[in-house]
Amino acid sequence: MTSGIAIFAYANMSSRYQVKLEYEVSEGYIDLTLLKRDPWHPDHYPIFELKYLKRSMSSEEEIERMTIDGTLRMKRYISSPELSTIPNLKKWVLVFSGDQCVRKVEV
Repeated sequence: MTSGIAIFAYANMSSRYQVKLEYEVSEGYIDLTLLKRDPWHPDHYPIFELKYLKRSMSSEEEIERMTIDGTLRMKRYISSPELSTIPNLKKWVLVFSGDQCVRKVEV
């Protein structure tokens, strides 16, 4: 999870977003969410589903399996009432092998 913490720390350096880890919505917990922080009005509001694999288990099949799982979770999250009112929501699934991002997919 160190990659998630690093992304969280980096995102938190911006004053434009309220950064949340494990943000609860009715359909589960979003790994990383960047929400509106007054008085700023960013063009986009990103949410991230982060998936992790050990380097020794990061075959193309496992990476694809994690990508599909993350995409299905993301689709569940965005159906929740909490997110349906957020304009310009950007949704990303990031798959990590060790500390390296091996797949990034916009949902």
